[in-house]
Amino acid sequence: MVLIYAYKDKKWVENTSDNKLINALSFLADCVTLHKVMDANQGRNYTYVPQQFVAGKYTFMVAYSWDLNSEEYNYAAMSDDYGVLPLPKGPDAEKYVNVACELKTYCIQKSVPKKKASAIMQLLGEAFAYPLDSKNSMKAYYQTKVQDAQSLEILMMLDQIQVQQVDEYTTLDIRGTDISGVLNSSTGSVPVRSSLESYKGAIQALLDEYYGQS
Repeated sequence: MVLIYAYKDKKWVENTSDNKLINALSFLADCVTLHKVMDANQGRNYTYVPQQFVAGKYTFMVAYSWDLNSEEYNYAAMSDDYGVLPLPKGPDAEKYVNVACELKTYCIQKSVPKKKASAIMQLLGEAFAYPLDSKNSMKAYYQTKVQDAQSLEILMMLDQIQVQQVDEYTTLDIRGTDISGVLNSSTGSVPVRSSLESYKGAIQALLDEYYGQS
């Protein structure tokens, strides 16, 4: 995973000229605009693509793995067979990475007695550790989501990849800026490199302001 900013020489700086970043975004942009195998979903409700997929309008869509749980879309009820494939690794990637961009935890108020708090945390830990046979229990779970052996094998493979926490992704809100629209707004008329180039100053200004850099 390559971010549009990086920590270099004890300072956070924009990273838009990184060739690996350009290659990755160009690859995705080609999938959307040239090969037309992905939908950028620009300007539409996030439910549009999965609804169209379930209706048989699309033969392929990109989704989070937990979308398989969605009762709203109900993939299992589709008349057509469907399977699961991991995203292409891209031109520079060497392995699949299980990226976690949010860190969630449980907090107990200070007013709760220490002994009770300890018991609550132990209960939560046991609840999330059950059942202990994660391999077979996960396999049984995934079998309820997909029908073919290849999809089941892929889900099991992805499940075994260790989570890699991306701390800075949630610390600095780059996602909520126009920067996140570089790929979505691409029509193929402007190269990704040129698009990112135009955001250099905006990215660096955000970094400088957030970290109090000069």
